[in-house]
Amino acid sequence: MYRIAAGTAAALLLVTVALLLNTTGEAKAAAGVLGKSMPMMGKVRTMVMQFETRTPEKDNFGAIDLDADMVPHTMQVIMGEPAVWRLDKAGRSLVCDGKNQYQWISGSSKGFVGGLQAGFGEPLDMFAAPYSILAVEKAMAEKNKAKYKITETSTETLMTVKARAKGDFLNDYTLNSSIEESDSRREYVFDKSTDLLKSVKVFVKSRGREVLVAETISIKYDLELDPGVITALPGDVVWHDVRIPVTSETFASVSAKEAARMILEAMGEDRFEDIAVPLVYFDVAKLRDKYAGIKLLALRDPFRSGQYPGVFVPCRIMMPDGTVEEFNLAIRNDNVNKVWLLDGGI
Repeated sequence: MYRIAAGTAAALLLVTVALLLNTTGEAKAAAGVLGKSMPMMGKVRTMVMQFETRTPEKDNFGAIDLDADMVPHTMQVIMGEPAVWRLDKAGRSLVCDGKNQYQWISGSSKGFVGGLQAGFGEPLDMFAAPYSILAVEKAMAEKNKAKYKITETSTETLMTVKARAKGDFLNDYTLNSSIEESDSRREYVFDKSTDLLKSVKVFVKSRGREVLVAETISIKYDLELDPGVITALPGDVVWHDVRIPVTSETFASVSAKEAARMILEAMGEDRFEDIAVPLVYFDVAKLRDKYAGIKLLALRDPFRSGQYPGVFVPCRIMMPDGTVEEFNLAIRNDNVNKVWLLDGGI
């Protein structure tokens, strides 16, 4: 899926979402809540967070689907400079061992490795430093206009934050595909006795209704965690280092539409060796099993949507069994050598 490499989308809560806060007394109240919680979150040694998001199991951690079932996630963090952490859901896992990030999909023989800032888990990787989440919200509360509300009980403080969808939606294809690309409402609950973050819920507004897309089940602090268990990697995965620049004169010198044509025609003719570079994000064996022998029927002009850094090329193909499929092929060339890479859609 195109979101595998995009890393720009957002899911559970938030973090880099631009807030719409106003600088009234409510803003000062929010800053006060976060100002108390941040020092306490900074003292946390470990954290285990269990939550659910409405997402395809094997899609990236930032992706949402309003029609999907809730999928369980677990994040385990040993705080430090840098932190060691692990994020798992049913179809995808991500590990940071303090030096590198490793991401892989269940059942795939190919995984990806990058540096500490690889962003494979955006925005959920911000939970590796929970005080940073609060710092972002506090800075936005102090700096920008906002719509939010502070409610207090004898034991809890609830802060509700609303944010508008970010991106260009002249074509709304990616609208509501991530939290950042949605009109969202986030609910933070803080425990008054500890000033620690207790829970978060995220809602997306669509077609006049609100859909719960993310919700914490539990957040536990200062449990005993084994670094070896957290950083364990599968033994049957070949790792591709995303820090190594891709090069291809062929796929750097054509238009997006032509690149899409070349990729699909090579698949149909079972010439996967000719498109190894643009397929760098994919398990080629799995693609060959499904797409070898396809016939390209039509391509339409590419379009952009939301915050996706590439383009979508509408395609129509005949599958080897004779059925016809239509989809938007996601390709991007935002790498140093401007090489078009397949990023999803199939």
